[in-house]
Amino acid sequence: MSRPTAAASAEILTDPDFWQGNRQDATFRILRERAPISWQPEPVTSWNPKGGPGFWSVVTHALVTEVSRNPDIFGSRHGTEIIDLEPEVYQLAGMLNMDAPEHTRLRQIVSRVFTPRRVTAMLRDIRLRAHDIVDRMAGAGEFDFVAEVADTYPAGIVADVMGVAPSDVPDLVDLTKQILSPPPERAHHANLQMIEYGTGLARERATTPTDDLLSLLVQAEVDGRRLTPEEIGVFFALLLTAGIETTGTALNHAIVALHDFPGQRALWLTDYPALAPAAVEEVFRWASPVRRFRRTALADTELAGTPIAAGDKVVMWYSSANRDDTAFADPATFDITRSPNPHLAFGGGGHHFCLGANLARAETAAFLDAFLHAFPRYELTGEVVYAQNDMFNVITSIPCASGGPR
Repeated sequence: MSRPTAAASAEILTDPDFWQGNRQDATFRILRERAPISWQPEPVTSWNPKGGPGFWSVVTHALVTEVSRNPDIFGSRHGTEIIDLEPEVYQLAGMLNMDAPEHTRLRQIVSRVFTPRRVTAMLRDIRLRAHDIVDRMAGAGEFDFVAEVADTYPAGIVADVMGVAPSDVPDLVDLTKQILSPPPERAHHANLQMIEYGTGLARERATTPTDDLLSLLVQAEVDGRRLTPEEIGVFFALLLTAGIETTGTALNHAIVALHDFPGQRALWLTDYPALAPAAVEEVFRWASPVRRFRRTALADTELAGTPIAAGDKVVMWYSSANRDDTAFADPATFDITRSPNPHLAFGGGGHHFCLGANLARAETAAFLDAFLHAFPRYELTGEVVYAQNDMFNVITSIPCASGGPR
């Protein structure tokens, strides 16, 4: 079947150089206008040395939402990475790479313990951890925000939730960085180590339960079915990796955005509690911590009048959808009062919507509250360094100064 390509995109989305720095918005704007769906070649990697059949690139808010909300047509069981991996590798991502009914069963069990009520009960500890980190930064005067916050704050919270010993947290943070970075062989090995650690914890909690989330997961059941230690280990790795990276990335982009849009920083400080709900949603829209996920057509279908064959890969670009001017007024402006704000930072809806969304929102609101009130005049003192990563919108360094007393 002949598939349309886009001159503006010719191989660019799989060109590593395209993802260096923070300069993708202009290209995605052209693609949304000229080629909202286009056929792309697959990247050549050490795991995919000959490339692959290619994939459909979907870049508009409407199309990403359509793919997300039709899991019976666009499934996850063939993988959410662009390239094809071995089935045993797919299984290591747990619910990410599942469709109903397996996905439904596992999500029902996990949802029993990962509730908004439990997140609310955690708020006091989340706020205390945020203030502890800010107090430490105040003593330093100058600091790298990524190292002091993004690499420690969400990791500490997720570790507390899962009952991880504090002494193990640095090693687990290092594993998450390996999981989210090339080469794929190292990422795979790190994921196996993370799963093994989580499986071991699950076995311990089965015999010696505590009051942490892992113990609740061990005991939770639906229709008489409980998760095995291995299934909990996979979920542990997914939650820890996603929980650390998503919230850390959102906070990094928030600090840069509030520096680049000082009027928004000043506005938020006029009434932080009242403005926080909308502002936090804008932080996640702006950051788009996860750039993309893949689905696979389970039957012949079409998108925007374009025929899609069964077995074709379809990649949803959330970072483009969240800048779509058909869904957002003036999307290139960071606006903490934006309403409505139908961003897709936690997924485009459907049954793969992020389970940890409420926790990520709570962590982000609590930390920015502590930080902005402690450092209302903070400054960026050096170059913001962006990672070369087409899946996660990672910032690796943000040199900061506290900016003096309030």
